[in-house]
Amino acid sequence: FDDHVILEGGRDIVEEYGEREGDKYNSELAEEEMIFTYVDSEILNTIDIYDTPGTAAGEDETSEIDEQISADMRNNADAVIYLMTANQFLHRQDFQLLRRDIERLPSLFDGKNGLGKLSNLFIVASQADIIDSEEDRNRILINGAKRFSKTLSTEFFERLNCTPEDLSKRFFALSNKVGKEDISYKFEKDFETFIKESQNIILNDSILKRNQLVRFHISEIEKGISKVEEDRINHEKLVNEAKEKEAYLPTILQANKDFSNKLKKELIQSKSTAKSKFKLYYKNLLNKDSLLQEIENGGYKNSKDDKEIFANKISNLLADKYKGILDEEASKFEDTINKISEKIQISTQIPTSFFDFKAATLGLVASGVTAGAFAVVAAGITSNLGLYILVAQVGGLLTSAGIISSPIIATTAVSALGGPVTWVIGIAALVGGAIYGLFHRNAWKGKLAQSLIEGYEKQDALVQYLDGIETFIKDTEKGVDDIKKGLDIAAKEDVKLSKLRSEANPQDFDNEIKQLKGFESSFKEVTSNYH
Repeated sequence: FDDHVILEGGRDIVEEYGEREGDKYNSELAEEEMIFTYVDSEILNTIDIYDTPGTAAGEDETSEIDEQISADMRNNADAVIYLMTANQFLHRQDFQLLRRDIERLPSLFDGKNGLGKLSNLFIVASQADIIDSEEDRNRILINGAKRFSKTLSTEFFERLNCTPEDLSKRFFALSNKVGKEDISYKFEKDFETFIKESQNIILNDSILKRNQLVRFHISEIEKGISKVEEDRINHEKLVNEAKEKEAYLPTILQANKDFSNKLKKELIQSKSTAKSKFKLYYKNLLNKDSLLQEIENGGYKNSKDDKEIFANKISNLLADKYKGILDEEASKFEDTINKISEKIQISTQIPTSFFDFKAATLGLVASGVTAGAFAVVAAGITSNLGLYILVAQVGGLLTSAGIISSPIIATTAVSALGGPVTWVIGIAALVGGAIYGLFHRNAWKGKLAQSLIEGYEKQDALVQYLDGIETFIKDTEKGVDDIKKGLDIAAKEDVKLSKLRSEANPQDFDNEIKQLKGFESSFKEVTSNYH
């Protein structure tokens, strides 16, 4: 560790190298990515707190890096505290960025241990002591919740299985000023409750998953012991099985190639369908008549606030449609995988006991092939772990070949955010500029609609959305290539394993049985210790 420490010191290191106002912020040492600092606080033994860079602080390269770091942290968080000063509460880019954070939050805690909906979300008006009265502070929170909810679509709330009322309960005030502790009471109490209960929920969830995994392994080990005992007395069967698997191998490898080609052919159609659907929706929404109708339906007024809300609502409608289309195509792709693999199993006449195309494919997906549409497939794999034994047996080889890594869902910037942050904020700023124009009281709606259309055209938004679909499909195609490579390795290694077993002597089988019983004993000990 000492060999890698560049500099040691106190808070001055953070102030000089880690803050933009620091004297040495642009120096060579400031390019290092990590500063470790230590705080003696009991709560940090329980949780990790990430203070992410401010959102959309600027348009320079540093700001883009800050935004990426911030996005990475928020994507992996159990809870999000979104801070805005009370006198500038919820405007422009806050609507977009907050929406994305809410969509990524895990729903693990909802309705458990007395926690309500969105219990891991805290939308906080900080420095709230600058607002004189409690009544005014509450009004800021209530109005903020109303404005934000108005930008969100019905589909958004349905997807999260919550209501605007649930969301409004997640707004809080905060003050660090001495003598103003009562302002923060509601937030601190709610946050403390969440921390305590979330730890119990996470622990119980982990115990449940561990117990399922342990029971599964005990079951598989018991089957394994029976199989090894059978193999020990039936050597001839093993020899024949090894020969058959070797004879089947060329057929399996060709079938893997056919499988890959058929999946890619389906993806070409999927890309065309997704683009056509989104283009149609985009053009139907981003025209003057449609936007005017949206303004009328939403009851928007000729005010800066309402125009900002309207601009964000349109952006959210596009993002929701975009996500919905990709989810729909990914779901169809999952069905395609199942159908094609089942057809190949039948057409090749290869017994599933020799090579199970569907099981091996799902095993690879569950193990970490999560690019593009495979992310949706991976998220849906929750049971029947027995399917993935073949992949588990050769997992090391697959990892070293770069085919599987860890089940982290990889998404492109567009598919992750519903539109790159830079141009979404750019559109909001452009519309914000138009808001200050002095429109005739009867003409403001048409002006706003036209301004929004021009903003999207200027940012080439449709092309960027379509590029996002293109990238999503390309990521999926790469996943298909990885699946094909993984299936080939799994099939070849299975032949090698079968040959080794056919050449084993009785003592080898005895040792294997002894090993398996040792594993079984260890797993049973786990269940007795942690019942």
